[in-house]
Amino acid sequence: MSTPLTDSINALTAYANEITGASDTTLSDAVYSLVEGYGQGGGVSITDGMVITEWDAAGTRPKAVEIYGNVPIYMFGHYNNASSLGINLTSVTFHNTERIGSGAFQRAGLQSITIPDSVNSIGEQCFRGQTALAHYVHENARDLYGYNKPAVKALNYGLNHLEDMQLGAVGKPVTTIYKDAFSNNNAPSTAVFTIYATGDRVGTLLTAMRTYLTTQQIVFKAAEATTYNGTSYAAGDTIIITSTP
Repeated sequence: MSTPLTDSINALTAYANEITGASDTTLSDAVYSLVEGYGQGGGVSITDGMVITEWDAAGTRPKAVEIYGNVPIYMFGHYNNASSLGINLTSVTFHNTERIGSGAFQRAGLQSITIPDSVNSIGEQCFRGQTALAHYVHENARDLYGYNKPAVKALNYGLNHLEDMQLGAVGKPVTTIYKDAFSNNNAPSTAVFTIYATGDRVGTLLTAMRTYLTTQQIVFKAAEATTYNGTSYAAGDTIIITSTP
C-alpha cells in the first residue's frame, strides 16, 4: 500500500542509490549520504538529532554515530544497564554541540573521545561504566573542570581504562582544575595526563590533580610563551613532567 511516508522513503533511497552508484542503499545510509551532500555539494542541514553511520555486528545497536546539536541526558543508556543502546558504541562525532547531558555515554564502549571546542557544559558522570575509554581530549577545557563548573564531575567513575588524557592545547590554556574533577576514579598508574597551561597556574593545577592522581604521570606544557620558576618556555614546550606527588 502506497502512503506519503513510504513514497518518501522509496524516493529517498532511490536518490541515494543514484548519487552513490549503489543499488542497495539502506534508509540510514541514504540519510547519511544526503547529510554528506554527495553529488550535490550541500546536503541536508541537520541541526538536532543523530545519524547512525555504522551498526554493531548483530545490526541491533549503533557502533558509530554522528550527533548534531546537544546531547540529551542518558542518551545511550545507564551504567547499570547491560542492554543499553550504547553498549557497543565505539565512535561518536559531534556537530555544533554545546551541551553534553549527564550520563550521556554511560556504559558505552567508546575507545576515545574528543570534546569539541564548542562544548560549554558536560553533565555529571557522563562516562560512568565505560568499558574501554582510553583516550580523552578536551582542548578547549579552559575552566570547565573548575569548582562548581558544569564539567567538574563529568569524569567521575569513568577513567578505569584510561591511557592518556589531554586538557588544553597551544593557544587554549587550562585555567582551573578542581580536585574533585578526578574523584571516584581508578585510572591506571600508567595513565598520562597532559595539561596545557601558563606557568603561573602550573603549581595550583598540579596540587589539585595530585589529590586523586597519586601515581599517574602528569605533564604540563606551555599553552603560550610563559615563564615557570624563572625559566622561559615557548608555546608547546614541556614545562614539567612528574610521576609522583
